[in-house]
Amino acid sequence: MPPGTVLLSDASVLAEGVQDVLARIIQQQLGYQTRGRLRKEAKELSAMLLVGVGEGSGVLECITLPRQNTLMRNPASVAAFELVSSVETYNRTGTWPLNLPVSIRNRLGRAVAPVVSDSDESATIVISVQENGLARDCYIDASVEEALQEPEEFSIAEQVEVIGQMYEINRDSETFKIDTGQGRVDVRVDQYSLDTVDRLRWRRVFVSGFPVDERCRSIENVSNLRAAEENEADGITLPSEMLSVERTEALVSAKARAEEIRALPERWDSYNATIASQSTLDFALNFLRNAATMFAAYKDELPTPFLVPTSSGGVQFEWEIEGRELELEIPRPNSFQYLRVAGDEEIEDSASRWEAMRLIRWVAGGEII
Repeated sequence: MPPGTVLLSDASVLAEGVQDVLARIIQQQLGYQTRGRLRKEAKELSAMLLVGVGEGSGVLECITLPRQNTLMRNPASVAAFELVSSVETYNRTGTWPLNLPVSIRNRLGRAVAPVVSDSDESATIVISVQENGLARDCYIDASVEEALQEPEEFSIAEQVEVIGQMYEINRDSETFKIDTGQGRVDVRVDQYSLDTVDRLRWRRVFVSGFPVDERCRSIENVSNLRAAEENEADGITLPSEMLSVERTEALVSAKARAEEIRALPERWDSYNATIASQSTLDFALNFLRNAATMFAAYKDELPTPFLVPTSSGGVQFEWEIEGRELELEIPRPNSFQYLRVAGDEEIEDSASRWEAMRLIRWVAGGEII
């Protein structure tokens, strides 16, 4: 590029891509599927600025926005450090770490391509992060950009679950397409499913079937077709991944305890305690399932909690690991209270979903929250 110029279109693609990548990492750390789109939420946590335009280059700054009523780290900061650390690991070892899956790498690869590959093969993007005196950086050149865009492969013998927006319905060929946010997938159905396709026309849908090719550009032998639920993220997943989470000791133990709690009578203790509602128990188990999914993304296993009912009608997860103690109460769906104990220090407060997940990371391994 001529000295002193920066293509705003390239800067826009890069800014949007980085925020999308940060959103996907945040989503993974919350325990949701990693292939969803959370750019809107990420934009509420950070802002992108193009500064320092100089000799044919510029600096794209991502600044975190203040969050009220919390002392915990900003999710965008945590995600940015994880992103830089992952690329740095690849630069050093030639291998991508498990916590930066293909779905996230591909999005970053597409974001940096216009700057690194399309403009000048000698161009390099440097990503630097700073927080409270801690700083890390990594670089992305043409070879790293190429590695970022290596496609994910699927086995044609293993069923996949595809979630996304239905479009381009063709009754003659008995096909339609799904935009998963990560890519577009052709779906072939039988004639008996066409009425269902018509009812779901133009909606977000859930489809399970078998890939026709290793890139999962098309699926057939559909066994399930329905409207997608609001909490189901767009993307392509393997049912076997979720089954492995269900078999962890944490989930097996919590589900067994939940059944015992469901069987409690009204006024089950000497203080006339209220029994936990069905919705609260279901929410608590689903939250724990999300936490187990988040740990699994790092090839780790969620420590097994003890699940107890509270006298006010909620439930509480309890952990005690290597001198760290956490009581995480869920009084009702989407509400968290906690007591964190480390040595002589005790902190008791309410928490957001993000903070609740960070607290579990802390009690499990002492991670800074």
